[in-house]
Amino acid sequence: MASPRSERTINRSAAAVIPLFMIAGVVYATWVVVVKVAVEYLIHPSKRYQQLGIPPRHGAAIAILVLYFILLPPMALCYLRTLQIIWTDPGYTSLGQKAEKDTAPGLEQFYTKDVFVCDSQGRPIWCEKCKNWKPDRTHHCSQVGRCVYRMDHFCPWVGGIVSENNLKFFIQFNSYGALYTTFVMIVMAVFLAERKQKAGDVQATWAVALALAAMFCLFSVGMAASTLQLTSQNLTTIENLNRGNAVYYLAALVESPGPVKSPVGRSGYGPGIVTYPNQAHQSQPLQDSGERMRTREYIILQTEAGDNPWDIGPLRNLKSILGDNWYDWLLPIKYSPCTKHDRDDSHFEFGPVVEKLKRQAGLIPQYNSEKPSRHRHKRRHRRHKREEIRT
Repeated sequence: MASPRSERTINRSAAAVIPLFMIAGVVYATWVVVVKVAVEYLIHPSKRYQQLGIPPRHGAAIAILVLYFILLPPMALCYLRTLQIIWTDPGYTSLGQKAEKDTAPGLEQFYTKDVFVCDSQGRPIWCEKCKNWKPDRTHHCSQVGRCVYRMDHFCPWVGGIVSENNLKFFIQFNSYGALYTTFVMIVMAVFLAERKQKAGDVQATWAVALALAAMFCLFSVGMAASTLQLTSQNLTTIENLNRGNAVYYLAALVESPGPVKSPVGRSGYGPGIVTYPNQAHQSQPLQDSGERMRTREYIILQTEAGDNPWDIGPLRNLKSILGDNWYDWLLPIKYSPCTKHDRDDSHFEFGPVVEKLKRQAGLIPQYNSEKPSRHRHKRRHRRHKREEIRT
């Protein structure tokens, strides 16, 4: 059994080599489909093939070439865009100084928000290896030895980390790749079967192209479907691994003094209330924090096992990664909206789960169940008055 260090070495070596094989595979498929099938088999079949009933078919060749060069560029561009992000902007958090957890700076990045993920004591999650506080949904990747913003997974097929910075392009690559490999697989299967039936031979280069197309088609379709499903639920691959048992502690700002309630059940609030800034952390506050520099109190909320605090609905979940406009879903240009982190209230938008917890804790008003009955009473009263006037 390989040690963790040797396993990391293997994975990182594979991540450096596999993209070269991926590119070589596309070049090989292009040569087979364009040269061997479209040109040599369909446009200029040999005299032997023509005698065996395989005539020139210019229309079929043109259709194949047009469709092939429609499907190839978007897949290739999305793959190269994914690689470019991995090489230049993979989404690593900054490394901290050799400070202890109790005195490490940087807490102002959290207590200027209204809600943030914390531990059971109300402090942000600490990474002992990076010596820094972890922003919401950040995961430490053992393969690269760094914390990564909204890390999805480490993928050797694309050369490294899939994170919030390139998840959109990764989804686009797999989606376009599914279309491309399906097309290549169908073309190769149809003409390989025809050639075997009429000419009685099987070209090895054709068979290899069919096998590669089928293998990558299964991979692309499965990965595209899986990633889109998780994205529609606002989950990363890592978060999904422990989805059924995951429990999150959330520090929620107490806007004004008043009673807070402890919900009954597994969810609710934890040890109590934590105050920021405190004496142990006197780091320099943000320059534009203004009135936020005052002392802020947070109540510690706890989700139920399996609840996803970031689920804001399937369409909005998808838009947070793919973009707000239809062309953003198709073009590998803009970063995902979730990478901006420009919200005042939190690092990521929270959904109904957090709203429910805040309401149960008394941080926001409860829905008034008596309002409908009062409205009905007023309507009945007005109706009775009209009837009295008529009589």
